[in-house]
Amino acid sequence: MREHARMNLNLIYLKLSSMKRSLLRVFLAAVVLFSANALFGQGTTTSSLNGRVTDANGESLPGATVVALHTPSGSQYGNITN
Repeated sequence: MREHARMNLNLIYLKLSSMKRSLLRVFLAAVVLFSANALFGQGTTTSSLNGRVTDANGESLPGATVVALHTPSGSQYGNITN
């Protein structure tokens, strides 16, 4: 079955004019390039964290270090409060 499908594709490709073959190659190259870009974009992570760091009396603590941990990957993101 697989060999039969390959033969059909080869016959279709051979019946195309050289210009159409060139356009087909350009189209396939563009599809590969754009799909690769979409696949690599999946690793981007964005988020935001808002809040107020206070002591036991409810007073703000400027200069406190806040660390957020992404448990599945083990990534840590930190910042200092103002």
